[in-house]
Amino acid sequence: MMQAWTTKQALLWAVTAGLVLAGSGLMGCTDANPLYQPGPLSPEDCRLGEEYRESFEVFERPEKIDLWFVVADTAAMADHQQAFSDSLPPMLDRLADEGYDVRAAVSTMDGTVEPGLAPRITDADGCSNNGRQVADSDRGDWIDTIQCNLLQGTDGDRRIRPLDVTYDALVGDPSSLEGLRRETARLVIVMLANEDDCSGTGFNDDPNRPARDLCAWQSDQMRSVASWVDDMRSTAVVSEGISLAVISGPPATVEYQDGESVRHVCNSTLGSGYPSPRLYEAARRFGDQGLFLSSCVFDFEDHFDEISRRLIRRDRVTLCASYPMAQEPLDVEAVYTGSDSEFLDFGTDYAFLGVTDRCENGALQLRGRAIDDAHRVRVTYCRF
Repeated sequence: MMQAWTTKQALLWAVTAGLVLAGSGLMGCTDANPLYQPGPLSPEDCRLGEEYRESFEVFERPEKIDLWFVVADTAAMADHQQAFSDSLPPMLDRLADEGYDVRAAVSTMDGTVEPGLAPRITDADGCSNNGRQVADSDRGDWIDTIQCNLLQGTDGDRRIRPLDVTYDALVGDPSSLEGLRRETARLVIVMLANEDDCSGTGFNDDPNRPARDLCAWQSDQMRSVASWVDDMRSTAVVSEGISLAVISGPPATVEYQDGESVRHVCNSTLGSGYPSPRLYEAARRFGDQGLFLSSCVFDFEDHFDEISRRLIRRDRVTLCASYPMAQEPLDVEAVYTGSDSEFLDFGTDYAFLGVTDRCENGALQLRGRAIDDAHRVRVTYCRF
């Protein structure tokens, strides 16, 4: 027996029916109803566009880290280099214990030498047996290697040019970083200085004045920081593929006129720090892949902790689609050696970010552990 309607149910049915009949009379049965929304499609269907499958085979992995230390080797940097070297082992030990595959090497900020890695150091205490420019976490002596090579001395050109030397090596002549730079590793650049960058070609030198003064007076002749950042970031396949940490004198807004001396902005047991607005801008333009820290400290252990936490320990990979994505992917598959593969879970293993600054067609962010040991990622999506 059919259950009797309540008064409230009957009233609701009457109102709904009246609205439908009124809408039909006003719009006509051939006009589209702009308020109509169909039920959701299954995950295998395209709401817009056509189905397309794309494979990503080369991208920087979260567990592989290439650490590129770029240090000033000017007259006032001996104590900074020593404290930097002494503070480094705890971070490297933790990375190795956590399973990171790390390589590390050093370059100087001397723009008068050939691009590439600095020479190995054998004349510092405990370094007589140092035989390599590149430290590899697979070797038992890797921490000793990088500690020795950080002690590059103080005989470098007095005008520091970190933007020039990193550009010339990474963009101009990538082969100069052979042994350090790996195609599937994330690159973390760590710069150590006590004053600002002075990169550029229009520099007029005067041996009777400090280089930092001359650089401040000729700031309009310096290399464009914005262009440098764009060029450096373009070398990475994914947005997390390259990061920049700068340790130098804190920035200041003071503008120096010809004849004025640049004054230090901080002091520590390691020496004075001078304003570094250009290096600060470089780190800032890297966004969440950039970090700026003061060089006026007793040691650098806290700085290394921050660099590790903010830039190195990242469990994510962002892939940019080649064509505009109409919606979240239909499926994402991790492909292993041979024919083995595994479909990843939406929301757990990956997220759809839509259009971002770095991915104009749409971004897919994967957890690093979800693609561990995979040699490519296959994504099926709906493209416009």
